[in-house]
Amino acid sequence: MNTRMKIEEIAHGIVEMCRQDHFERALDTYYASDAESVEPSGESRVTKGLDAIRAKGEWWRQNFEVHSLSVEGPFLHGDEAFVIRFTVDMTFKPTGVRSHQDELGLYLVRDGKVFREQFFTGNVT
Repeated sequence: MNTRMKIEEIAHGIVEMCRQDHFERALDTYYASDAESVEPSGESRVTKGLDAIRAKGEWWRQNFEVHSLSVEGPFLHGDEAFVIRFTVDMTFKPTGVRSHQDELGLYLVRDGKVFREQFFTGNVT
């Protein structure tokens, strides 16, 4: 299998798993153990390691109620990167504040695994 097919397989696999709310399975299947996740803001912008990324996802699930999620893409960039667009209607449970967020995720791939994801937040209402 050539590298181009591998990144397409990874990108489409992550998109499909996100659409089905199988984020943990996507991590287990496609991420390197030393992957890092970078958020656009916050006190813990960079999360390093698969276990820490899982913990970040668990915190998110505990603190947000998702009313709807749209996953678009993937948009491929050569053999090493792709982008996914997420549009989320959600409520922050501790405050009850409902918001809509438009976010892009940039995924970098090396040796057949995602080694870095970086998120860019657009419109938040």
